[in-house]
Amino acid sequence: FDVGYNDLPTRSDIRPVLQIASLGHALHAFINDRYI
Repeated sequence: FDVGYNDLPTRSDIRPVLQIASLGHALHAFINDRYI
């Protein structure tokens, strides 16, 4: 999938952090501890 800058949750004090966990057949993505 394609994640653009406007798709990321933003806060003025930090930059967005994208975390992706791939566990074989599943993909979980978190941005600033929010599940997407």
